[in-house]
Amino acid sequence: MKKLKAYVVKNKVWIIVILLIAGWFYWFQWRPVEIRKDCSVIAMDGALKENGNNGRYVQKQYDHYYGVCLQSAGLR
Repeated sequence: MKKLKAYVVKNKVWIIVILLIAGWFYWFQWRPVEIRKDCSVIAMDGALKENGNNGRYVQKQYDHYYGVCLQSAGLR
């Protein structure tokens, strides 16, 4: 019975460790990448709309929209 309890405790510890690592990976690796991808699309749309959707945009406009998006998402 003691071996079974020790085994269960070890498994709980490993599960907690794995969940902590997965949470860390999501928060510090996956989430920022997804936010940056979304902000890139938003910034491109904003910069293109500002120039009349003629397929061209000014880099400063793109940078402005990108920075605003990142700041609103909490990455800046």
